Amino acid sequence: MAVAGATGYAGVEVVRLLSAHPGVELTTLTSEQYHGRPMAEVFPFLRGRIGQTLERLDPAAIADKARTVVTALPHGKSATFVAELLDRGCRVLDLSAELQNVGTQGARLGALAEGTLAECADATLTRLAPSPNLQAFNNYNGNDVTDCGGPCRQFDGDQAGCAGAYTVTQAGATSCFFHRGLCLPCVGCGQKQGACTNACSTLEYPPTTCGDATRTKFAGGPGTESCYRIRSQTLCESAWHIGRNARPANCYWTGNSCAGCGIRNEFTQNDCTNTCTSVPALTCKNAALTVTQRCSDFNGDQTGCEGAWHGANHDGTAASCFWDATQSRCRGCALRHEFPGSCTNTCL
Repeated sequence: MAVAGATGYAGVEVVRLLSAHPGVELTTLTSEQYHGRPMAEVFPFLRGRIGQTLERLDPAAIADKARTVVTALPHGKSATFVAELLDRGCRVLDLSAELQNVGTQGARLGALAEGTLAECADATLTRLAPSPNLQAFNNYNGNDVTDCGGPCRQFDGDQAGCAGAYTVTQAGATSCFFHRGLCLPCVGCGQKQGACTNACSTLEYPPTTCGDATRTKFAGGPGTESCYRIRSQTLCESAWHIGRNARPANCYWTGNSCAGCGIRNEFTQNDCTNTCTSVPALTCKNAALTVTQRCSDFNGDQTGCEGAWHGANHDGTAASCFWDATQSRCRGCALRHEFPGSCTNTCL
């Protein structure tokens, strides 16, 4: 777990609480003011509890080391940063009020946070509001379904109530299902184990099959960290999953962990080949641009940035890079930047 803005009033309190929790490992703490200094040097009361050195705010570096991120950033910084973390597959707990904005950018971020299927296809089901008294949504850990939480759990012991409800996770809308007295969200908890069918989705689940006959294990669907949860190389190399773009993709072994061979890893990182389905190689119609793995490689180089494109969008499209003058950095012109008018994607 990471805490972004760890030295602010809210951030340091989060660090204090999490450092005392036996089930939490803090991997990254950031601070723009104190980066490079040990957290316990800035806050001596944390000596003996926190050994991390504070780092700069870098979404890529954070996502490499943490699946869950608590953001406690100054007003005006959360929106873009949270969107980048979501695009990289992180779960985010944001402590600001910034993402409550009902404007264009707020609507886009809300769609990212809830997934692309926030509405339930079954109109007879009632959407449940989040409850502060219920455990946050967690994915099925392969051993015990009781770690699956969220609003569905208010119907534990009530099969009829459970059958009439749905909730929204980062994978989208998911119907609740009843299992051994517990009311659980289908996506993540039951679906990848074959225990339920998501009534909120108009797609079959899995919506297709992997074209590679050697891939016999279905790991899971969008938002379930399906491949990442596999710890065995043998199992990893026999598994496949459905990515956020609804395409099937094989899992692959990186050398020390299991990952999904989605658009980003196949075409942008060149780490794998998707043996489940043939996806046309990404191209940019702007012939003047040169492909790059990450637009952020051109941070500090505006000329290089404006001459590059990448293919990291989860929907499988190419995007030109653009220079963000407000932060002096190079970004990809994905929808979250193009939609509010920060850039124009010249690749499409």
